[in-house]
Amino acid sequence: MGLALDESVDGLEKLEHNGIETYIEPGLKEFLTQFEAISIDHVTIGGRSGFVVKAGAGCDSGSCSSGTCG
Repeated sequence: MGLALDESVDGLEKLEHNGIETYIEPGLKEFLTQFEAISIDHVTIGGRSGFVVKAGAGCDSGSCSSGTCG
């Protein structure tokens, strides 16, 4: 899965959450709904910055009652 900032949104599906608009390829929304949560964060580590995409409920969400998190 890639993240791109394109000017053209022709043929893309618009999603909006908390006033932020995003556009995804058709059919991708159905794939993404398989996960409990999806988060996209912008981070800076060691002078380099970029986006981190996390899919599914992880240890950060407090949902690790099954003990599967490292």
